[in-house]
Amino acid sequence: MSVKNWVTRSAAIKWTADQSFQGGLSIELGPLGTGSWVNMPTTGPSGIGSGGVGVDAWLAYCSIANNWFAGSAVGDIAIRNTTGRILFGNSAAPFAVALSGGYLSVTYNAISATGVVNLGQADSRYQRSNLAVSSTATAGAITITAAQLAGGYFVDGGTQTAPFSVTTDTAANILAAMPNAAVGTAFKWRFINNDQGTGGATNVMTLVGGTGVAVDNTILPNPTLQKGQLGMYLFVFTDVTVGSEALTVYPVGAIANTVL
Repeated sequence: MSVKNWVTRSAAIKWTADQSFQGGLSIELGPLGTGSWVNMPTTGPSGIGSGGVGVDAWLAYCSIANNWFAGSAVGDIAIRNTTGRILFGNSAAPFAVALSGGYLSVTYNAISATGVVNLGQADSRYQRSNLAVSSTATAGAITITAAQLAGGYFVDGGTQTAPFSVTTDTAANILAAMPNAAVGTAFKWRFINNDQGTGGATNVMTLVGGTGVAVDNTILPNPTLQKGQLGMYLFVFTDVTVGSEALTVYPVGAIANTVL
């Protein structure tokens, strides 16, 4: 069906039967001096999407509880995509926000060479919706798995007798644990030194990068965490090519004299 001339007055067009347009359908509204509006009924789960009715809702109305998502309520508006990411942006440049697999990725400005870090943006760049705290009672050197890094928090409750290192998983494993990460994607990770020993200021923790993970000390020094301190680190993906995965870790700082 082709309509070549504009309707110069306001009009209501309804499809009340199940009709398909095998050649494709393009609808353009306007030019109308008073603007245009697409009115969707709220008597059912109305929406615009793909994959058939009720599959992927590009924009949909929740007419009952748990429409589109578990936990949704009547009156909510839903966007759901089961076949890819949900991307947001306001230019043709790389997307500004992406939602995929429970991860929210928000583009942030690069860390400044002068040492200025925009924590408000960086902290939200790649945060999981289900942050988790991991812990160990191991004494001595510790290796942090990709899943433990993705969780966001790690507590060491071992009895340390000397300075010890904490080594990250490999860049390849970290990328595998964070689906759809891109160059510039970042996440923040915290380590709490809850040492049960008596060494105090001497049994300090130092972070070491695993294969493909580099710790950058040029902006802020890599802190040596004493007992009772919390260290914060920003992990940034610099290469997501299979076989050459790489991340850079920027120490953000340490909170001293934490009582645990």
